Amino acid sequence: VASGFSSHYGVNRPELLVEAAHNLGFDALAITDRDGLYGAVKHIGACLEVDLSPVVGVDLPVLDEDGSLLARVVVLAHGRNQGLGWATLCSIVTESHSGGKKKQFGIKRSKLASLVSSGFVTVLLGPDSDVAKSTLGRSKTAALKALKQWLVLFDKPGALGIEIVSLLTEPGKMFSSAQARRMLELADSLNVPAVLTNSVRYINPDDAITADILDAARFLEPLGKFEPQPNAQAWLKPKALMQLVALEITEDRKRARKLIADTSLLADLCRLDPVSDCGWG
Repeated sequence: VASGFSSHYGVNRPELLVEAAHNLGFDALAITDRDGLYGAVKHIGACLEVDLSPVVGVDLPVLDEDGSLLARVVVLAHGRNQGLGWATLCSIVTESHSGGKKKQFGIKRSKLASLVSSGFVTVLLGPDSDVAKSTLGRSKTAALKALKQWLVLFDKPGALGIEIVSLLTEPGKMFSSAQARRMLELADSLNVPAVLTNSVRYINPDDAITADILDAARFLEPLGKFEPQPNAQAWLKPKALMQLVALEITEDRKRARKLIADTSLLADLCRLDPVSDCGWG
């Protein structure tokens, strides 16, 4: 989830997201704010209040070697390793901010790969990556080539995964089930782990209007002058609905169950111990 600490993007405060997740019967929740760890401490504290396992990551822009934007990725810290995952995540965020005001914010892919090589974080390529955008074309060649370029650098097991997201948009569009299905087929063809998320921006569908207003502030444009979010699907969906999303993407019950099981495995790997991992208290 992105919290309200994701400037002009996330809607709800970490405490409210954690409360909603707890009420839905979840036992872990990942905060992945954009560009920094701004809501992470409040997220961990809120998780402790309701005995929810905190997972912490960050949504960052990755740059090509020439400085051009290549993708936005989610980086998740592995937990229960005496803080090595948390420390690596902090180093990655610091590197992303080290370019100064004159340079484009983000981290170069080669630098990210060198930090990820420690083996204590996982990078997820999702719908806003070059790989996902390549899947919108009719040819699989471009998407395969794009993913192989990532795999050359992120060659350690567990370093790279594919984030499967369907916000039920029209076929052929970003965040569609068709795009998610192609991403999953691509991951399977190269034996890359795939996990299911809902790229959450708000707790309830009714909060989508607030996200529209935040988008207007981010783009510095009035409503109607930019392409808005296509629907109100980026909410914290319960287990039953996510199971239906998995089935729609995979069109196969066995593969849908595996997708959810693999998601749970990554969540287990990334559960932080606030005291031993983050020095809580």
